Amino acid sequence: WVYLISASFRVLISRAIIKYPREKLFPWWQAYAKKALGRVEEALHELEEIDTRFPKEWYIQRDVADGYVQLQKYDEAWLWFCKAASCPGDVKGRYKMFEQMSQLLEHLGRWQEAYDHLQLASAVTERQRWDRPATVLQSQLAQFRNRHMDHLSQPDTSVEEWSNLFRRCQVLWRETIRASRPSYKGQIVKIIEEKKYGFIKRYDDHDNRDIFFQLRNVIKSVTLIVGMEVEFELENSFDRSKKEERPVAINVRRAKGSIWTTCLYFL
Repeated sequence: WVYLISASFRVLISRAIIKYPREKLFPWWQAYAKKALGRVEEALHELEEIDTRFPKEWYIQRDVADGYVQLQKYDEAWLWFCKAASCPGDVKGRYKMFEQMSQLLEHLGRWQEAYDHLQLASAVTERQRWDRPATVLQSQLAQFRNRHMDHLSQPDTSVEEWSNLFRRCQVLWRETIRASRPSYKGQIVKIIEEKKYGFIKRYDDHDNRDIFFQLRNVIKSVTLIVGMEVEFELENSFDRSKKEERPVAINVRRAKGSIWTTCLYFL
């Protein structure tokens, strides 16, 4: 990483960003170098822009969280850790991040949640049979129990209970992310099934713009129909065709008490 903060490397990265604008690794390396040089706020701005412009990657969101920890903005750090932990994909490479999450939660006095995440890190290493990190984490768990036993309602979880432990942490991550996003209401105005996206007319949008959503961001148990009233959250995305940021709807679900809910109930 010493080379990453060298002047010659930063010149090469700047050129690569211009030449390969669709490659996220170059701006990521540039932001990493800035963070290593102490330009943390500037690095955070660039990392969050990468998160908007490119498909979500857990390691970039982890770096955002780590930057907020450096700035002692712990609530923002916890939110970004939850985003990183919730990213799709294999979790085995994230065990060190789960350890970081545990350290942050312990600092915030959230003992049981901190212990759960330390167990999660330990469970990953045991499942992968990574002996050295597994031994270190088992020692850390024992030390944690000694420090906070009076605050732990579930002081022990075996590897066989991995699925329950992971689900418990997942619920916490999703609740944290959901609480950070206000909920909006609108009506489905168009669904293009073959391209797997659609548009929502937001009720409180005075600019009269339809909100784009992808069908993969619809809650699984919901079947959408044009005219249905829905609730959703907004997330910033980057429209490559228009080369601009725009809000997109996520977690699209049938609105509570909507006419469609009533009709389906009586049917």
